[in-house]
Amino acid sequence: MTAPLLAVAGLTRDYPLPSPPWRRLVHRAVDGVSFEVAAGSIFGIVGESGAGKSTLVRLLMALDRPTAGTVRFAGEDLFGLAPHDLRALRRDFQMVFQDPFGSLDPRQRVGRIVAEPLSVTGVRLSRAARRDRVVEMLEDVGLGAEALDRYPHAFSGGQRQRIALARALITRPKLVIADEPVSALDLSVQAQVINLILDLSARHGVSFVVVSHDLEVIECVADRVGVMHRGRLVEEGETAALFAAPRHPYTRQLFAAAPRFAP
Repeated sequence: MTAPLLAVAGLTRDYPLPSPPWRRLVHRAVDGVSFEVAAGSIFGIVGESGAGKSTLVRLLMALDRPTAGTVRFAGEDLFGLAPHDLRALRRDFQMVFQDPFGSLDPRQRVGRIVAEPLSVTGVRLSRAARRDRVVEMLEDVGLGAEALDRYPHAFSGGQRQRIALARALITRPKLVIADEPVSALDLSVQAQVINLILDLSARHGVSFVVVSHDLEVIECVADRVGVMHRGRLVEEGETAALFAAPRHPYTRQLFAAAPRFAP
């Protein structure tokens, strides 16, 4: 049996609440979450606001430390690594943020923005090879060399999210975590970005974890899906089967409350 690319086990994150010293109160944002992501697959995480999705994303990216549990990527325990080892491993797992404008430095040109992860993760390339890699990634996401010397404000929201995807893919990662990657976009542009994620996953074999509150986005993009509620993963399964026959009462309630549109 092939080992999973990403294995999350018993992941828990508590945040202290204001309380007297003799009574320690905490808010449990993530509560014992466990799931696995196979290489080359797309795993969707869905849930309403306040379900703990954003905290979970920070833990998966090792931007925060859990109170308990483990995140193993390619067999490595992220929270057991020395800082320099974790920095080197980050070239294999990257992130796309929700806001395609706020995640791009408005003072930098696109070429430098897309190339930045190469420097941060210690990928050494000549100046010409670095430029070629950036152009290749921009072309991969439907842009091109003409975007190199322009600033983020010169692009539409959908184009900026394409730039963010190019930046995430520049290190040729095995996994990309996308936190609400289309929620800030118009419906027609959402469809373009979803199709781009599916295409990139198929062509490059990149695994994705796509986090969203939008059921239709997850249904379109994910092979497997997990449903979060109050910090817990209450249901998980193959996307088609779970959407056809949700078992958990919260999942049925979530599906019943969501607006549905014709294809």
